[in-house]
Amino acid sequence: SAGWHRMEDVIVGAGAGLLFSQILLTPDPLRQIDSAMAHLLLRIGAGLEAAAEALHKADPRRAQTTLGLMLRAQEDLALLRAGADGARYSARWSLRGRLAAASVISAADDAEHDAIRLCAAALLLADGLREALLQGKRPPGELESSLRALAALSSGKATGPLAYPGHSSPQLETIAPDWMPVVSSLRILSEILRKNALPGRHQKVGKAELAS
Repeated sequence: SAGWHRMEDVIVGAGAGLLFSQILLTPDPLRQIDSAMAHLLLRIGAGLEAAAEALHKADPRRAQTTLGLMLRAQEDLALLRAGADGARYSARWSLRGRLAAASVISAADDAEHDAIRLCAAALLLADGLREALLQGKRPPGELESSLRALAALSSGKATGPLAYPGHSSPQLETIAPDWMPVVSSLRILSEILRKNALPGRHQKVGKAELAS
């Protein structure tokens, strides 16, 4: 009799453990990825705003600060990649993950690919900006407004259509060679941010978290 009671306890305990570990308390893998991407985009947005200020002041030292901010985005990239790995793990080893395994793995792969391109383009933009300002070259007229628009888009605050140098024309010969790395990186950033940055998406990620 005692053996059967113990067996019942084991069955109930194991069932409760599986219910909580596989369904109720399993973290949402897609939310993990989205939260990590939100942090990364806020960091990139802060860097783009700093780049606009450096351009406005024509100050290479501010551009160096911008490069430092973009380098710090690598920390958020590492967190996003860890979140993507965690999402893939959940898709394989939890019931909740298995129910949406295909979409979870696809979202994790896309987010990781976009985040790597985003950080690379941001670093190239900041480095190109610093070099161009050190050379004292005059920037394209709409570059500052384009940087601020991208910063707003990255922070989820964009209110209008985005423009950037060369957007209206496929011919880029009118842009000085010294500014081409900045403009090319801006195009890549625009492409990725249009896909990932949505208005209001990052409101739950506070500026205090970003500063930390």
